[in-house]
This record gives sequence, C-alpha cells and structure tokens, in this order.
Amino acid sequence: MILCTPACCTRFACIADRCEDSCCVGWEIAVDSASLARYDSVRGAFAQTLQDSLVRTPQGACFRLRPDGRCALLNDAGLCELYIHLGKDALCQICADHPRFFEWYGPVKEAGLGLCCPEAARLWFAQPLPFSLVRQPLAEPEKPAPLWYEPLERVRACAFSLLQDPERSFPQRLALVTALCGHAQTCVDRDRPEDVDAVLAAYADPAPLLESLAQSVAPADDCRREVVELFRGLSALDPGWTRRLERCPAVPGWDPAAEPWLERFALYLVYRYFLKSCLDGNVLGRGKWMTAACLLLFALSRDGTDPVLLAREWSKNVEYCPANLDRLDLAVQKLSASSLLGMLVSL
Repeated sequence: MILCTPACCTRFACIADRCEDSCCVGWEIAVDSASLARYDSVRGAFAQTLQDSLVRTPQGACFRLRPDGRCALLNDAGLCELYIHLGKDALCQICADHPRFFEWYGPVKEAGLGLCCPEAARLWFAQPLPFSLVRQPLAEPEKPAPLWYEPLERVRACAFSLLQDPERSFPQRLALVTALCGHAQTCVDRDRPEDVDAVLAAYADPAPLLESLAQSVAPADDCRREVVELFRGLSALDPGWTRRLERCPAVPGWDPAAEPWLERFALYLVYRYFLKSCLDGNVLGRGKWMTAACLLLFALSRDGTDPVLLAREWSKNVEYCPANLDRLDLAVQKLSASSLLGMLVSL
C-alpha cells in the first residue's frame, strides 16, 4: 500500500499545553473497546482516577467532561494525566489519531490533518506553494482500487493545478474547478471513465473555458445570500459560530488580498474531500459545497477576523460533525451550479 500525505503535514507535532484551543475541551471523546479493556486492567494509584474519568453507557464509554467542558483527565497545566501516568501508547484511538484523518482507496491510504487543530491550521496556511504530496510505501494490506479512483485522481490533480494558477483571479479558479466537477460528473453519470481524458484535455488551456463561462451564465446576485444560507441550517458545536453566521453578510465584491489564504483553504477541501466521489459518485455536489465554503469564509473575513481562525471554526463546527456533511450533500442540490458559476465569473 502507498501512504499519501501533504508535505506540510509531515512536520506536525501536538503542542499540548501551549495550544490555545485544546481538543481536550468541549469534545465528547469516545473510548474504543480495546482501550477500555486496557484501562480496566490498570492497577495502582492512578487506577481509581482513571475509572472516575470514564462514563459508561450501553452504547459505549467516553471520558467525563467537567462542568467547564474540560476532559476529566486534563490537568490545570493543560496536560493529559493519562499520558503522564501511562504513556503515549495508552491513549485511546481518537486521542492518538486527532487531528489526523485517513481515507482508504484500495491500494492508497491518504492522510492529513484537520484544520480544527490550531497547530495543524498554522502548518497548512503557512505551507509553501505549489502544493505537494509525499508518497511512501506502507505495510498494510491492499484492496482493489475503486473503478473511479484513477480517473478522479487525475481530475483532482487538474483541480490542484487550476487552483494554483497565478494567471487567474481566485474566483476564476473556483469557477474552473466547479465547471470541472460538472464535466467529471457527466462522465460518472454516463459510467464512462474513458471520457475523462477529453475533459482534462479541455482544461489544459483554461482561457477559452472562462470566456465560454462568462458568455453562458448570467450574474446571480441571489446566489450570494444562498451560499451563506447553505451553512446556517447545520448543527454547530460552538454557539459563537452560530452567531458569526447570523451576522454574516451576503458574499461581497472581491478583494484580491484574500487570495493567498483562500487558495490554501480550497486546496485543503479538494485534497480531503474530492476523492470521496470515487466511492459515491457525488462529484458536482461535493464541488459545489466546497466552492460555497470558500465563499462563506471570504464573506466572514470581511469584518477583519483572522482567516486561519475562521478556517478552524469552520472545521470544528461543520466538517467534524458527519451529519453536517450529509446535510450539505443534500442541501447543495438546491444550489444551482449555473447560478454559482454566474456569481463567480461576476466577482
């Protein structure tokens, strides 16, 4: 098997007590069965403290949260008592993995870092461009690749290239990627992976495509509000995120100063989510909500809020709730691709 990881993610290390938004605060941390069995076998002075920190239900176990939302094992110095007493290997699976995420596509395992983690976000938004991936052998059993993995992996590579094209404004890049998702969706709907070659050939020179888009879609001012509304119907872990969305204006006129960080945010979304389409065929729908997420963060940033903080809040409140991603897939069906493209080419 091959492990694929963004180059910047290979430098990650938890900063523990120096973290300004600890993942040990405000999260209900489920304990896997193997870890729970190990905790039940612990003896000695720490055993009772460990047992008192656990909440057991018929559905499983989790760590108890104090009234202030802190994990019962997070001490006043911001360090984990479990780690201190039993070592790193004693962490449950969620704590050991976070903020890492993994996806398996047959012979390829992709890994990355979720932006809800402050240190992961710092690394991601500070990474040098062009965006690069590190591939290395991994001693894990392989499975056959999904039929659409290889064609859509090449489409994703094209999306990476389009997003980093310095000759185009960022709205133009997003328009091209959204249109690319539409063309790839047509190939998937027709069950013709061999047609992807012709699609990619058309995007080798984006200029005619942009001209065609500008002529074929009308500016859609209503879509500016619709993009924001798409995210208001989702669940939120933090009430502050809900209030931020309530204050958010419709997507405003363009500001080129936002392009460097938006480029990196878009690359994150495409890396983490695009290839999921080889499993469910939802290329255009996923492309539309990823584009909408970029526009949402742009609108939110107009009040001067640090964009890296916005990306962290988006990650924590949207993508770390699986039900929200399912809701996005459904809600975005009402967002017209033509209207979205019309808004992008008019910015």
